[in-house]
Amino acid sequence: MRLEATSFYDNQYICPAEIVSVHGRVLKIKYNGHDDANDEYVDIDSHNLLPAGWCEIHGYQLQYPRENTEADTPVEPFRRLPKRENEDEMEQP
Repeated sequence: MRLEATSFYDNQYICPAEIVSVHGRVLKIKYNGHDDANDEYVDIDSHNLLPAGWCEIHGYQLQYPRENTEADTPVEPFRRLPKRENEDEMEQP
C-alpha cells in the first residue's frame, strides 16, 4: 500500500513510501528510492503517516529523505556554561 510519510531521522520532509509488512500495530515502512537499510518501523497511529495525495491536496512538495550523515548521530548532551562573575551585576537603566 502506497502512502506519504515523514522520516524518523528527518521529519521536516514528506516522502513517498509504502507499507512493506504489518506486525500487529506496527508497520514496516520503505521509502521509495532507498535501500532496505532506511526502512523504519512505525506505529499505525503515528502522525508521521499520511494518505497518498496528502501533499498535493495541502500544497506540500514530496521529497526523498536525505541519507543519514554524521550530523544525524547523537551528540554530547548540552552543558551550561559557567556563570560569568559580572553577570549578577547587570546595569540598570
